[in-house]
Amino acid sequence: AIYKGWRLGMEFALDQYQLSIETGSNVTNAYGFLINAKNTTGIEKGSFYSFIEFVYTNPYLYLNHKKNDDGSFNYCYDHIAGYSYWSQNELNYIGHEFGPDAIGFSVGSSFIAVEDKWNIGLTTTYIIHGEKGKEAYRSKVSERNGNAKTPTGTAEYTLRFDLESGYRINRNLFIQGKAAAIFNKNYQNQKNAFKKRIQCSIGLKWTII
Repeated sequence: AIYKGWRLGMEFALDQYQLSIETGSNVTNAYGFLINAKNTTGIEKGSFYSFIEFVYTNPYLYLNHKKNDDGSFNYCYDHIAGYSYWSQNELNYIGHEFGPDAIGFSVGSSFIAVEDKWNIGLTTTYIIHGEKGKEAYRSKVSERNGNAKTPTGTAEYTLRFDLESGYRINRNLFIQGKAAAIFNKNYQNQKNAFKKRIQCSIGLKWTII
């Protein structure tokens, strides 16, 4: 704990790094890091949970020098797993969900009542995605720039608000709903392309025991 219920967590992923004076390898630097702080505060009627998170992934974190038959680079390979399954590209990143070429910031808070009778939570997320971001990971890249910095090219800016709430109807049945408002500027890295949308979902959980 860093201060009265706050816990600090950090992760760092390094696949390749070399100084500018090194010329022995043409493999581009690939790294990323995450910083997360969480807080738990208990009161008589339940518990409050809060978090703050910052993520940075450089443009080539998930590339791992994998190429297609024509010599272009393939972003579909996971940089840690780095394999294909039944001739299909491995699409699940072992890393942050934002993928490569991203800067992300999230802050959120939730409350869970005693005995999980009900809950409510709100999360705000701001993401900057370069042209090698998650939406473009299928793209072919003919060259690599060792000096490329996140975000590359025309950056996509995403602001997202998530509101989630649930209520226990009885001992066995729990209902949960979620709504999200998403706003994009330079959508899918297309300059001056704007998009906004609302997403909603609802679910029921039935517990036998």
